[in-house]
Amino acid sequence: MVQYKTSLSLLVTVLALSACGGGGDSSPAQTSDVIPTTTPASYHLAETYQLPYKYQIGNSVFVDENKLLFAGGESGEPNGARHDGHPAYATSAYLLDLDTGTLSEYQTKGKSGHAMSSGAIASGIDEPKVIKLAPNKYAITGGFQYTTTAFVLDHNNKSIQSYDTDVQVTDSSGLNTTSFFADSAGVAALDNGDFALFGFNNGLFGMDTIARFDANNSLSFSQANAVLTKARGKVDAYALTDGRILLVGGWDGSADLSEGSATRRAEIYDPAADTIQRVADYPIPKFQGQHSGSTPTSDGKVCVGEYTYLIMEDRWEEGCEATQTLHTDFHPDGYKAMLIAETTDGRLVYQEITSETEPYDDACKCKPYKTGTEVYVFEKNES
Repeated sequence: MVQYKTSLSLLVTVLALSACGGGGDSSPAQTSDVIPTTTPASYHLAETYQLPYKYQIGNSVFVDENKLLFAGGESGEPNGARHDGHPAYATSAYLLDLDTGTLSEYQTKGKSGHAMSSGAIASGIDEPKVIKLAPNKYAITGGFQYTTTAFVLDHNNKSIQSYDTDVQVTDSSGLNTTSFFADSAGVAALDNGDFALFGFNNGLFGMDTIARFDANNSLSFSQANAVLTKARGKVDAYALTDGRILLVGGWDGSADLSEGSATRRAEIYDPAADTIQRVADYPIPKFQGQHSGSTPTSDGKVCVGEYTYLIMEDRWEEGCEATQTLHTDFHPDGYKAMLIAETTDGRLVYQEITSETEPYDDACKCKPYKTGTEVYVFEKNES
């Protein structure tokens, strides 16, 4: 059941390049154009890590102090149905420890709740969500359309376990009963080490269900008594410093997913009391992934996207001072790499992105990417 591998044979290259500032979006468009190599001003390229896979699109990167967890992704441009997983999807997650230079591999294969898939094991996951449950312990949820699997990765004992999101939910028509589809659910860690999934879409309707995972005892999901005040999927969930969860935005499934079909709804869920309360609406329509970043603070404020929520005053104000936006891009060997993290000791970490593909391969039902993913670590120059 446990799949684990550690590699010490990473490609580590110590380089010193000339410093020159760059600019761009924190989630840049992919390109295969040749771009002049640039590096961040006042930094030098210290290490280059070659990840043992070719997933340039759709992976999630979670930063935990000086560790990076890469989960999900695609090995090429997929062809064919994706609701039951796809051969091009990543079958492993990788934890890179920048302090020790070790790379640990954990297998991630999920199930689909789609009626035509019958819960068959899928080939991998794409675009999952990652949260921290405890030191060196993480939950990985979602990953492809209609997925009904969540993972708990425990790096302390080098293990990963998969769990079915087997809470059965009937939609508002009374005609369709499905398991909880984790791909369209918001997720947040709870104070006791458990986690919860908030709302989902069953392909026809938004659902108001909250599913809680008991990570300490039963190791299973159960349905909470509280429900969302508006049925929807693609909710953004943010853990507050007092243990409650701020839920923002989402999509009710009534129209194609877009900014116009998103909602401004916001709520606060109290896990201890299992109750939910509607709060001031977000200033603009918001669906999951539309705005990234949340920085809870001890003074009763939380940054969400471009706005700050003042908890005691129950209002939003424009601006997000506590949110740091990373802008600089690095362009190694003609490929674009985006800045994905700043570690606790001030190192800058970039991940390579390329859309250059090889001819169609029937084994992965995709056009495989030509190069593997490289991670570049910059250190600040000594003054």
